[in-house]
Amino acid sequence: IEPEIRLSQHLPLLERLLDVVRCLVETHCRPGVEYHLFVLLLSLISYAGDKSNIQDRAETVLGGLATSSSSDSGLDDLFVSHSRRLLDDLKERHSIWIASSPERHLFDVLLTRARGDAARLIVAESLDVLESGLRVDGGDPETKLRCETNFGEKGKTEA
Repeated sequence: IEPEIRLSQHLPLLERLLDVVRCLVETHCRPGVEYHLFVLLLSLISYAGDKSNIQDRAETVLGGLATSSSSDSGLDDLFVSHSRRLLDDLKERHSIWIASSPERHLFDVLLTRARGDAARLIVAESLDVLESGLRVDGGDPETKLRCETNFGEKGKTEA
């Protein structure tokens, strides 16, 4: 998904993609594809923006994915199961993120949506990403500000 998809004229495309993912979750969810559906749903949440109901609908489908998976604790277990792998994928290029980087938006969603054990795991595993985002010497200022905001929000939620 390209950053341009965040533009409002692409909302119908995001809605169709969400419908396809919902159908896959309902009919073909298997352990081999569960991670990819998880990442795709978080990506849809990150790209949808605040002006549509796509975020809410994607959250509902994410709940369905948690229910259809083998986890007993639902969404928290889904995040615990897949967050480390997603963080590893995101960490590969975190040093070159800018404000419009799709990976940065995905990281934001991962960091702000996780709760409980998943949140503790994500914060512990992403300290180097947060640290590099907070460095004063270079980097994108908006990314630095967003890392500060995310870290502050997560600290309040977990306190």
